[in-house]
Amino acid sequence: MYQTMAAQFLADQGQSAFAAMEFESSAMIKQTLMVGMGLALMPLSIVTEELQTGKLKRVPQEKTIPLEHGLIYRAGKELSPAVNACKEHLISYFSGRELRVSG
Repeated sequence: MYQTMAAQFLADQGQSAFAAMEFESSAMIKQTLMVGMGLALMPLSIVTEELQTGKLKRVPQEKTIPLEHGLIYRAGKELSPAVNACKEHLISYFSGRELRVSG
């Protein structure tokens, strides 16, 4: 999902020629960025410390990049009371909220 959104962001900026890489963890992505190997679209919560210490720098942008998340479970499977309570809590908490990642 992030790779597709990053590609669209770069295309919107007129940068359509680039090579995409995939890594197993956010720590690997951050290390790659810190040695100067490219750009990455990552949640702000994951890179806050590196931004504050100057190890990473944000690319300025004019608008936010919307992300959608969802709860997914197997169709036809009955949820346990604990899982159902968690699901209801999350739905209640996020209902009516518009969450944004600032850029």
